[in-house]
Order: sequence, then C-alpha cells, then structure tokens
Amino acid sequence: MGSCVLFGTGTIAQLLLPASGGTKKAYDKHRLFPTNFLKGEPYGHTKGSRANFMCVDYQKNIYISDDDPRVYVKKFKDALGDEACRFTCEENAIPLGFGEMDYLDFLKERRVPMSKVIKDSFSRL
Repeated sequence: MGSCVLFGTGTIAQLLLPASGGTKKAYDKHRLFPTNFLKGEPYGHTKGSRANFMCVDYQKNIYISDDDPRVYVKKFKDALGDEACRFTCEENAIPLGFGEMDYLDFLKERRVPMSKVIKDSFSRL
C-alpha cells in the first residue's frame, strides 16, 4: 500500500496504473532468486514460493535477468547506495542482506516481514 518499487524510485501503485504500460505492462513479477539460478539445486517445490516473488519495473527485471542475487544486489547497491537499498528492502518486506543468504534461509526470513506488511495493510483497509 504505497510501497516503493524494489531498487526503484516509483511506487508499485504507479506501475499498476493502466496508462503506465502502453502495450507492455510497466512491471513484471520477478523471482528474487531466479528459477534458472536455482536450477540444479535441491529446492524442488520451494522454487515457486510466494516469498520469492516481487514486483519490479520491466526494465529492472530485464537487467536482473537470471543473475545470482549476490551479483544483482551489489549492482543496485553500488548504483543507489546502501540507504536506498535498505529502504526499498524494508518497504518490500525483504530481509536485509538477502543477496548473501541461502535460498531456504531467505524464504524463512522473508515470511515474518511479509506477514507484518499484510497485517498492517489489512488493518488500514
């Protein structure tokens, strides 16, 4: 509800506006740990976990591609600075330092802030 786009300057609500996308949607559903990055790993049914999804703008999704989170998070930190990265992660219920986490630890850590955001948002309705 008014959250910033991950590693961006606008809000998720702005990306969802019909006029913001033309013929192509302005946003994509991005896996924080991309499927191709997880290939060959022992994660099985957890690859599609909701905790692994995030709304990002279309161009950033292309830029991230299937990169290892350690690689793309560092690129964004270098470009935006530590404070902006920390802010967008907190806004999007993403644990700080997620790029350095093991995938299963990340899923476990993200569920707590996600449930808080959902609870807080629901109470504002």
